[in-house]
Amino acid sequence: MTISYEMFAEFIAEETGAPPATVWVICSRCHGEGTLAGWPGAYTEADRAEWSEEDYEAYATFTRPCEKCAGTGKLRELPADSPHAEAWAEWCAEEAADRAVRRAESGYAW
Repeated sequence: MTISYEMFAEFIAEETGAPPATVWVICSRCHGEGTLAGWPGAYTEADRAEWSEEDYEAYATFTRPCEKCAGTGKLRELPADSPHAEAWAEWCAEEAADRAVRRAESGYAW
């Protein structure tokens, strides 16, 4: 199971009776634009070589919503001085370790 900040905030709210204080930050993935261009890694240079210039222009102007911020360009984050920041870092580290174990057990090596 992949965790999210929303799951963590819900957990903190259940434990303390109030959600953690957050601040708005610009999304680091799309740099606040809310969209990303194309699908990186979806096509190889060999694929691209077969395209006409019009095909490439159409692909190069295609945008999709950013997955990280759901197209808003901003995210809620814990401030660095939050009393919950250390717990969030531990939560993320545990999730990363769990994902690594699941990948190793399933044979995926990324």
